[in-house]
Amino acid sequence: MNAVDSKNYLKLDNFSLFKVWYAFIDTKDHLADQLFIRHKVRVYFIEDYQYPDADYQVIICKVKRKDEKEFLVALRELAAKMLLCGHGDYEVFSELLIEKLEKEAVEE
Repeated sequence: MNAVDSKNYLKLDNFSLFKVWYAFIDTKDHLADQLFIRHKVRVYFIEDYQYPDADYQVIICKVKRKDEKEFLVALRELAAKMLLCGHGDYEVFSELLIEKLEKEAVEE
């Protein structure tokens, strides 16, 4: 699987007509921020959780529904940017964590 196909986000359930909620994996340096700026996507950050013993954080955010497509494009680019910035384990880490979160959501 290449970085473009990487699963580094999870769409969260919400009841808003105008915004969608996501959780995505980023570094403590917030490498995704420049991508959101480049794609002109306003992201409303809710909370971030530092993952123990790793360089990664889970970021909870929401974006306007009209910006969702560009937001997802930026997240696909984030996977490639991680590789370029030396985070070679990002793809595997994020896929395993997202799978774990999806499984926990189904069990609840």
